[in-house]
Amino acid sequence: MYHLLVVVRCLEMHASWRCRHSGACCTAGWDIPIEGPAFERVSRQFHARPAGPLFRTGDPLPEGAAAMLVHREGHGCVFFEPQAGRLCAIHRRLGPSALPQACRQFPRQALRDARGVLVTLSHYCPTAAHLLAARPSLTVIDAPPALHLDGQLDGLDARTALPPLLEPGLLTDADGYEAWERGGLALLATGRGAPDDGIETLAAATAQVQRWRPGGTELSRATAIAFAEAVTVAACPSLSADALRAERAFGAIHPALRPLMPPISRTGWDEAAGFLRQHGPVARAYVGARLFGNWVAYHGRSLSTILEYLRTCLAVLRLELARPQAATAPAHGSDRLVDALRAADLTMVHLVDVPALVRAIETT
Repeated sequence: MYHLLVVVRCLEMHASWRCRHSGACCTAGWDIPIEGPAFERVSRQFHARPAGPLFRTGDPLPEGAAAMLVHREGHGCVFFEPQAGRLCAIHRRLGPSALPQACRQFPRQALRDARGVLVTLSHYCPTAAHLLAARPSLTVIDAPPALHLDGQLDGLDARTALPPLLEPGLLTDADGYEAWERGGLALLATGRGAPDDGIETLAAATAQVQRWRPGGTELSRATAIAFAEAVTVAACPSLSADALRAERAFGAIHPALRPLMPPISRTGWDEAAGFLRQHGPVARAYVGARLFGNWVAYHGRSLSTILEYLRTCLAVLRLELARPQAATAPAHGSDRLVDALRAADLTMVHLVDVPALVRAIETT
């Protein structure tokens, strides 16, 4: 958690996010720990509820947890009220301050480093996915109170870590990495080609940045020059490359949580690739959301690792669009894209173990 005097930033397309009570997080089946103060308040409020046990208090519990919320088979969290406006009973009766921290946090993903706090959203939340599909803006702005939670955000705290690596053995600095990340966002936002073109153009600019050495021009200045001179690179995505990247991502999920990868036909993949090209601005904005404030920067040994992570995010999104049920579903256009965005972030944000994925990227 952090003091409110710290600068908190987000992407403009996420700034208007508010919970719309879709119930996606409440019914996802995730284990939800509840911390001591909230546990005491909720226990007092609901002690007479006759609907069965509300908490599991036996060992093992995550650090800092007083109990785990009980799940009802097929209905999600025991406090979810599908017949009462799809609300959370805790939220409705006691307000957001009494929620478990995991519930308050969702769908936010936060990074704190020398630049301040950067907040992006998981598009597994249907509201966040609809925001991205409707207004894919990658402008960075000050986060509104609804996103920064009055200083109660959890996330990756990299304040005491070394800055991200430019390449193995050579560090960036806060200004240089900021320039690289902002340059990447601007490139993705202004690109006109397919989303893969945006990543490969960013990769070409990054290769120029990686030729920088200390002692001359500042890294931030060298980065600005590299992006100003960037020329669009035409990419050639392929089913085989997407499949390998997706297999690597699914392999970085704990076996107990790992879903099966369905076979993807050539016809289905070709159709999905064309669909994503038609929705280039949204696809590029999705890549930008996974670039902004990403945790891979503090686990990998090079900016190149972040680029491969972005390629993996896009591969998983394309394969979600290529699933047979996605290609034949009655929903089309934005509805189909929203479903694929949700599925991709379920994998990349919630299921994948980031350090494990980074190890796989850097050893293959």
